[in-house]
Amino acid sequence: LLDDDGKRVEAAETLAKHLDTLEEDYDRGWHGEAPLDEIVLWRMLRGVEQRHVIDGNILSSAEARAIAGILGELRELFEKGAEFVAKDKTWKINGPVDLVNAVMEYGRRGISVQRYKGLGEMNPDQLWETTL
Repeated sequence: LLDDDGKRVEAAETLAKHLDTLEEDYDRGWHGEAPLDEIVLWRMLRGVEQRHVIDGNILSSAEARAIAGILGELRELFEKGAEFVAKDKTWKINGPVDLVNAVMEYGRRGISVQRYKGLGEMNPDQLWETTL
């Protein structure tokens, strides 16, 4: 990807289009550029520029090469969309992030998270109860 300017520009434009599909209509406007050995994704949102740079170190990393190696399989798997079905609920899966979110949501079912007070929030009796 680093050596081929055309592929890098195509990747930047594809990423920008994909980011737009993840946003509401009013939050779209991603642009992709490929200067030198990096990919730059940016948009103006409510007068503020949001900019993300994927530099050459990331693009040439072992992880990026591994993902590139299975890209065809990933594209085939998620292009048509998939479903994660667990007992009585079904989640629509359009990519790896959707899959992780669905699994995490399913894993949280039936679990309640309780927050304990910090020391500064306790009255003297509660502090005494918690001392060893």
